[in-house]
Amino acid sequence: MLVESLIDAGGTTHKGSRTAAFSGAFFGHMIVISLLILVPILTNTKLPDLPHSIFIIKEIPKISTPTPPAEGLNHPNHNHRVAQAPRPSSSAFIAPREEPSKIVEEPFTFDDSTGDNIGVNGGSKDSTGVGQAQDMTQLPATVEPPSPPPVIRIEQPQLLHKVDPIYPIAARLAGIQGTVDIDATTDVQGRVIDVQVVNSSNAILNNAAVVAVQQWIYRPFYLNGKPRPVIFHVTVTFKLR
Repeated sequence: MLVESLIDAGGTTHKGSRTAAFSGAFFGHMIVISLLILVPILTNTKLPDLPHSIFIIKEIPKISTPTPPAEGLNHPNHNHRVAQAPRPSSSAFIAPREEPSKIVEEPFTFDDSTGDNIGVNGGSKDSTGVGQAQDMTQLPATVEPPSPPPVIRIEQPQLLHKVDPIYPIAARLAGIQGTVDIDATTDVQGRVIDVQVVNSSNAILNNAAVVAVQQWIYRPFYLNGKPRPVIFHVTVTFKLR
């Protein structure tokens, strides 16, 4: 029992000495570090000067304008007197105080010694030249356009293009049949330009016949080698099938 008590006491003593040694070493290091920091600060009261840049701005010198030499004095760079330009007289630009009552015009003469051939043909030297070239009263008041060639009546020419008439519905329902006689006029190209109903068996058929004939094209009619407009008779027949 005595041995075990000594061992326990020795272990406890050894453990406490280690803790004390560690604490003493820690505080010793802290003191040394504090001294290293505080000693230089306390011994050097003056802080070192920091470098800085200094800019010096010089004053811009003023440029003085040389004064012109006085009139009548010699120029410093020449031995002769500077010539002064003459000033214009101000009296030449002053308007008269009183307005003249009459402006006298200078006479104008025209030398026509070299101008015998200038002017209107057939005129005289003393004439004014107005109305001398041509008498405008002799011109006609209006110019009539050329009259178209007369329409020639002929037999029905050759039909090139035909459009069948549309049978009127009312005439078809009523059973109406018949014919429509038409005078057709063609131009120089053979196209129908005018249609006139001459005779009709029933007026209900007239419009259909006219609309159909207006679309027909004939062979152009030539007279003495030139195409001419012609008029001829056409009969349109309506018959139920």
